Amino acid sequence: MADDKNGGLEEAYVFHEMRDEVQRVGEGAIINVLEGRSYSADKAAKWSQQIGEEVVEGLRGTNENFKWVASCTLLQRVGAGVHLSSSSYWDAQKDGSVVLRWENDSIMCILLVFAISL
Repeated sequence: MADDKNGGLEEAYVFHEMRDEVQRVGEGAIINVLEGRSYSADKAAKWSQQIGEEVVEGLRGTNENFKWVASCTLLQRVGAGVHLSSSSYWDAQKDGSVVLRWENDSIMCILLVFAISL
């Protein structure tokens, strides 16, 4: 976000001005939920939901000029390949997305965050 003349933060209206903040919030949510944990099939759905909700709530509180969508995929690291794809039809000047990948010894997390300007 850009600084305004009063020393406060001016809300962004185009995604590229928010990209760093989106990455920071996403990385924070992943670490908050997964750091120090080992993969558990019983807990993976809950963790994935927690990450997505934390990201959307964190970004919504930061900037209400966008609709926020977060999709979190958790995989057990067993040496298998994974391929993800997303497509969008939007205003390329204002909207955007970030893909974050995080891993430890037993978990791979792929977080996609989409911002659609209002």
